[in-house]
Amino acid sequence: MGDSTAAAAPVKCQTCGFLAARDFGTRALVEVEAGFRATGYHPAGMLGAFASAAGLSEQRPLFEAVPVCFVQAFDLVAEAKAAKDSAVLPVIAAERACPRFVKWVQGHTPREHQDMMDRQEQREWQAEQKRSDRRFHLLMVLISIVSSALFTVLGWFMGSRK
Repeated sequence: MGDSTAAAAPVKCQTCGFLAARDFGTRALVEVEAGFRATGYHPAGMLGAFASAAGLSEQRPLFEAVPVCFVQAFDLVAEAKAAKDSAVLPVIAAERACPRFVKWVQGHTPREHQDMMDRQEQREWQAEQKRSDRRFHLLMVLISIVSSALFTVLGWFMGSRK
């Protein structure tokens, strides 16, 4: 969770939890597995049966060849198309400044990584609210003490003038 106003340290999409593969069948964005992150290719045999226009079953890859950034920080598809031989590995292994980077935790989808970040930001916000509430309550106690002392002295002064 970087501060978008500060310069982000160089990171790689290869190690980011927001690197996502699009499922051809469901169009869902899913976790990119370690093998792809290391090679830039989906493992051999990752084929699924899809109905063709003629109603016949055909074998196609389960995922699109080029991953996407779940939070759309970078257009990896365009970068891969511009790369030599449309290579994916140089694109995801390139160092870049990304304020949205979150370390990849194997077994979690990009949505789950987003949820983890959201929960962390909520915990940080709650901690800040708690600190703010403490400061406010301390200020109220101090105001009460000062006003009590002031009214005590004022009452004593008014009583002694009679």
